[in-house]
Amino acid sequence: MMSNASPVQSQKFDVADIEPRYRIEAMRTFLPFKVTQFELVGNDPHAFKAQTEMLMVNGLSVGHHVSSGFRASTHKPGTDGSRFLYVIKYVKGTRRYSYDGSSYETVTDKINIADIGRWTGMTCDGPIHSVFALVPYELVGFEEGQQNDRFGHPLDAVTHEVLDANLELLGNQLPTASADEANLLQTVFTGVVRSVLRYPRKLDEFSHDMLQTGREVAVRRYISQNFARRDLTVEEVCFVCGISRSTLYRIFRDEGGFANYVTAQRLSAAFRQLTRTTARRGLVRYVADNWGFSNQSHFARLFRKAYGFPASDIIGSALED
Repeated sequence: MMSNASPVQSQKFDVADIEPRYRIEAMRTFLPFKVTQFELVGNDPHAFKAQTEMLMVNGLSVGHHVSSGFRASTHKPGTDGSRFLYVIKYVKGTRRYSYDGSSYETVTDKINIADIGRWTGMTCDGPIHSVFALVPYELVGFEEGQQNDRFGHPLDAVTHEVLDANLELLGNQLPTASADEANLLQTVFTGVVRSVLRYPRKLDEFSHDMLQTGREVAVRRYISQNFARRDLTVEEVCFVCGISRSTLYRIFRDEGGFANYVTAQRLSAAFRQLTRTTARRGLVRYVADNWGFSNQSHFARLFRKAYGFPASDIIGSALED
C-alpha cells in the first residue's frame, strides 16, 4: 500500500530576518558544530549575509547555503555531538577547513566529504554558494573517530559523478516527493555514501545500482506528471532526467518499452475518468483526447485490447450504487 504523507520537512535560516547585533550569535548557533570563536570578514554585521534552506528526511538533510565571508573555530572537536558527515559542493567560492591537525581548501564545483565531528575550524574569505547533505553517522554505518582517506582529498572522477548526480537528484525530487519516493531517495543517497566510504579506491556495483534506482524514480515521476502530453518524447525525458536513451530503454525493458509504458499510463487514466463520469455525447472522444490520444479509433482498439471490452461499457460505472 502506498503512503501519501511525506516525511520530508523543511527548514530555512536567513540572517536578514535577524537584527544585525544578533546575527553573529544566530550564525554560531545554526552552524552544525559547536563554535567557540566566530568572526566576520569585514567585521560589519550589517553587511553580513547568510541564508540556508534545507529539506530533511529520516535524519538526512539536503540543501543549499549562501553567505558572505566568516571564520569559525572550535577548541573541542568531536565533543559536541556533531555526529554527521558532510557531503558538499561549492558552486561559488571555496572554504578552508582545519581538520585532524592539518588544513585543506575545497575546489569549486567539486564534491568533498568530511567528518564534522573532527573539524576544528572553517574559513571563507569571500562570498560562497554551496549545495550539501548532512548525513548522520548511523545512516551509513560510520563510527565516531573512524579514519577514511576520502576525507579532505579530491574524489576520483567516477565517485564524484555519482555523488554529484545523487545530490542533485535529492535537491530536485524531494520537494514534491511522496512518502515512498522520499524514503527511497534517502536510501539511495545514504547507500551510495556508505559504499564510497567502504570502497575508497573505486565505486562498487552497489553504488551504480543505487544511482540507477534514483534515476528511475526521477524518470517515472516525470512521466507521471507529463504522460497526457502528446508531444512527450524520449529525447525530452532523457534531457530533463539526465540519462541516456539506453538507460531509459533499460528502465522500461520489462514493461514493453518506453512507448508501451506511456500508453499504459494513458489508458489507465482514461479508464479511471470514464468510470467516474456521467454518460454524454462525445465523452469517449473527449477522454481519449484528454489523455494524449489524437485518434479515437486508435484509442478504442488499444482500450479493448488492454481491458477486453469497449470503453463505452464502463462509463459511469463507479457512480453506480
